[in-house]
Amino acid sequence: MRKNMLCGLALAATGMMACGDDDADMMEPGGDDVEVISRVTTTFTPSMGATVTAVFDDPDGDGGMAPTVDSVTLAANTTYELTLRIENALENPIENITEEIEEEAGDHQVFFLGDAVTSNLLMVSYADTEADYPPNTGTLPVGLRSTVVTSSTGMGTLKIVLAHQPMLKTETSDQNVGDVDFDIDWAVTVQ
Repeated sequence: MRKNMLCGLALAATGMMACGDDDADMMEPGGDDVEVISRVTTTFTPSMGATVTAVFDDPDGDGGMAPTVDSVTLAANTTYELTLRIENALENPIENITEEIEEEAGDHQVFFLGDAVTSNLLMVSYADTEADYPPNTGTLPVGLRSTVVTSSTGMGTLKIVLAHQPMLKTETSDQNVGDVDFDIDWAVTVQ
């Protein structure tokens, strides 16, 4: 409980902004458009069994309220399809940022980090490439869809980072290349 609260406070301090090109976007000092990301939904779908959904929600954006981050509980020795939905829920109607990331897949990549990955509690592999999102034709991974295989029981943190890497994305680029659109820690239990 305390760990989730600390993660939420850390996320509130970083602010959740994303790149974009809508007229209603805010402008950064350098003239680039940015969009608010206030909700990220992770959906873990197994071939058999119950789907697990966990949500990061920052209901007031850069306001004073700390965001909430649901914990994730997965079954041991199970393969899941992981999908991400990224939104600005402060807009009415809610703005689906995922669609813009798909359109600009050649400039974005999701990275899966944290001790749940480094300890092999979760083994994550990309299930999509730029070419899955026309008009993109590249072969580099995106990460809006991934495969997650759990090992035996344990607990850890899954860090999901969306990086905006215009003209910087390569086979070897990591989460430190370009700008971070979001960086969220999810508490994971495998049982």
